Order: sequence, then structure tokens, then C-alpha cells
Amino acid sequence: MADVVSLDDVGRVVCYVAPGYLAQWAYRARYPARDRPAGELLIMSIVLSVPFVALAQRLAPDAAGSPTSLSFVAALVVPALVAGFIAAIARPSLGIPLAALGYGGQPQGSMWQRTLEDLPPDAWATVDLVDGSKVAGLPRTFPGAAADGIREIYLVAPRFAEADGDELAEVLGAEAVIVRLDEVRTVTLSHDATRALA
Repeated sequence: MADVVSLDDVGRVVCYVAPGYLAQWAYRARYPARDRPAGELLIMSIVLSVPFVALAQRLAPDAAGSPTSLSFVAALVVPALVAGFIAAIARPSLGIPLAALGYGGQPQGSMWQRTLEDLPPDAWATVDLVDGSKVAGLPRTFPGAAADGIREIYLVAPRFAEADGDELAEVLGAEAVIVRLDEVRTVTLSHDATRALA
């Protein structure tokens, strides 16, 4: 007779995958990245889950590690999500120490995201288009990871100039503009989001 797999058996397997996956998900909510192959994602999730399982067993000792206990599941899920969000928040301040250890790559999915994501809300971007015209505005949406499919920049409070040397001017009734990346020659920013000159 074949062995029957119980809900507890399935739950124990999930306990060694879900917390690591949730921690990565919380981190990637701030820093999107390419999709990882399923095998790599599974291994990373298992490796990251081990400390969360150990912590959950300490936080919910009465649950005896039961994956069907709400206190044990909460002790698994909440610290994993919090750790992922904290890692994402702490990432910018860890740039110099990580670079000294050889991990200087940026976690963001694109140069657009690296520079535009942390701009103050009142920072202007002036976009020089390939046809010689210009548009300026406050950037609100822009490309992140290549997989997200965004190939445009969304600017609010736009100003337009027909040719080089023309003064940027408002167009009556225009509150926002979408600029396709294949029409962009350069983008000039009013603030340095990387703080390289600070």
C-alpha cells in the first residue's frame, strides 16, 4: 500500500521554501530584477528559509514546528517579509561597504530606475528627442526591470520646445506626456539621484 502524504508533511516542505521566497519577494518589491530560473529561485528560497524556520521555532515554541499552527506560520511569514523590506531599505546605505567587498553592482533593474527612482518629487527631467525637439516635466513612471515591459517615461506638468534653442513652454490643457524611449536622445536631470557629487 502506498504511503499517504499528510497535510503536515506538505506543510513542512513549504516551511523550508516560503519564508525565503517571501523575503526575496519583499526585497524585489523595491528592487525589481530579472526572473530567476526556477531551480535557482528554489535553492535561494530554501537557503534563506533556514534561519526563519529556526527563528519561528523560538518565537512559537508551543506550536512544536507544526505548519498548520497559525502562531508558527505567523512567526515564519512576518519576520521574512520584514527582513526583505528592511534589506531593501538598508541597501542604499550599504553601497560603499558592499563595493569594498566586491559587490558594487546596483540592485535596480535599469539605469532609468537607478537614477529616476530616488529623485525628489519636484525634480525636473529635460528630454532631448531624436527629432530635435524637447520636452521637460516631473518624472513619475519609467522603466525598471527589462521584464516589466515599460518602454516609456511618464512626465507630469510638461513643457515643450519645438527645436534646439527654443524656450520650453506650457501647452494649454497638457497635464502629462508619455515619451517613448526609442524617441529619446538624452535626458538631463535637475538633481543627481546617485549623490556622486555630494
